[in-house]
Amino acid sequence: MTPKGDNKKAVRRVIIVSAVTAIVVIAYIAESKFLPAIAINQLSELTNTRVKADSVTFSLNGSVLIRGLQIKPSEQLPQDSTILWARKVYIRFGLGSLILLKPQVKKISVHDFHIDLQQDMDSGRWNIETLKHSGGGRGGAIPVVRLKNGNIKYRKMSQGGVKTTVGIPKNASLKRAGDIRGA
Repeated sequence: MTPKGDNKKAVRRVIIVSAVTAIVVIAYIAESKFLPAIAINQLSELTNTRVKADSVTFSLNGSVLIRGLQIKPSEQLPQDSTILWARKVYIRFGLGSLILLKPQVKKISVHDFHIDLQQDMDSGRWNIETLKHSGGGRGGAIPVVRLKNGNIKYRKMSQGGVKTTVGIPKNASLKRAGDIRGA
């Protein structure tokens, strides 16, 4: 080959590498801007609750870190009806879903949390009565959930008074039965 032909190939390679790099950078910027909001929306849709967070940070590995997460019933109740408060929540998306630009939550790790199950004895209502999975009936839509360093409380409320019936410190892992060997 002539030096002129080698130069043309080198220029083409530089152009292709530059174009691929630009596409990857643009995709990363787009995902880092929209992925945190998608994580909060998917959590809200998955649980049928109102979800708030102090901060949401996107990571290079396709995960999201949420600080100060609060999950409350979809319907406002008279008392503080927070179902879950967590200092840190890590959300991992499926790599394939990110590539297809249809992010789906695969794993959730909750650290330093409080789960508060409340029953209003006067009305018979629970703060978790609207909590549900709304994954649309597709298999595999429920993510693996890991709970670390937290507690679960069951409280009864009556005539404005609150009584904690049970409080349990907890570390746990929740998975679909199909993901557990022998289940």
